[in-house]
Amino acid sequence: MELAEGEKKPTDEISLEDIDKLLDQEDPNLAKELNEINEAGAVSDVDIESIDIDETQLDSKETAEKKLSRFSQLRKRFFSYLMDRWIFVLARFKILLREVLHFLKVTPIAMAKVLTSWLMAGVRACKERIQYFLSLPRRRKALLIGMVLLSLVFLGSVVLSLRGRWLPLPKRTEVESLVQVGDELVKQATDWISLYSAIRQEPFRFLFSKAVVNLKRTDHDESNNPMVFYEVYVDLDSQETAEEVASREKDLQDAISRVFEEETYWTVKSERGKSRLKLNIQQELNGLIQNGWVSEVYFSNIVLKP
Repeated sequence: MELAEGEKKPTDEISLEDIDKLLDQEDPNLAKELNEINEAGAVSDVDIESIDIDETQLDSKETAEKKLSRFSQLRKRFFSYLMDRWIFVLARFKILLREVLHFLKVTPIAMAKVLTSWLMAGVRACKERIQYFLSLPRRRKALLIGMVLLSLVFLGSVVLSLRGRWLPLPKRTEVESLVQVGDELVKQATDWISLYSAIRQEPFRFLFSKAVVNLKRTDHDESNNPMVFYEVYVDLDSQETAEEVASREKDLQDAISRVFEEETYWTVKSERGKSRLKLNIQQELNGLIQNGWVSEVYFSNIVLKP
């Protein structure tokens, strides 16, 4: 088909002017808005503020959210555990209550039936025995009645004898204390004196030789060597005791030294320790002396070295 001169060949392309016309027809305000955007982009002195995002804040926020979620999970588990235990307790209580009710309903009735059956069996047995006894001859009846009476009398006599009403019980004759047979009980007076000191006589004094011994160490004086120099004299009860002490002075002196060696520096230094030391020496010497005793111990000299 040939076109006349001056006519244009139709094509599928659309020009920009046609597109603008179509846009103006569809939305008249679109071109105005595009112009405003272009003018705003063309301005060179527009500052765009930047926002700094702190990563630590984001991490802390995430950590807090994780903790909250974990806490909520633990709380849910705890409450679920409590609910499970409560349900378990209720179930056990229901079972126990059911068993108690079953016991109250069934057991008394069953026990009553058993007791009733036992009672009826006993009654039948008694009836049978009574009928058997009534069917016996008179002699055998009399013999059985006599045996029963004799048994009752024997048992009664045994009970009365054990209680001391029928036959007297044997009495204990041994003496457990002199208080049982004494005519008078006299309490010991506070002003009594020893038999050894009741006889007044002049004491015999004996002076032991001077001696130096080591004292017992303690934790305070481990690096030191405490020593004591002492001179002891004693009061004896008689001249015979003094002669024995003089003949055995060496042995007795060693005994006194052993008593000192068991004491510490601080014990011998105090007055209470000296008093106890005198008593120990007196007991030690009285245990060794064969004739007489030591009545008192004195220190004539005592010197301590820490």
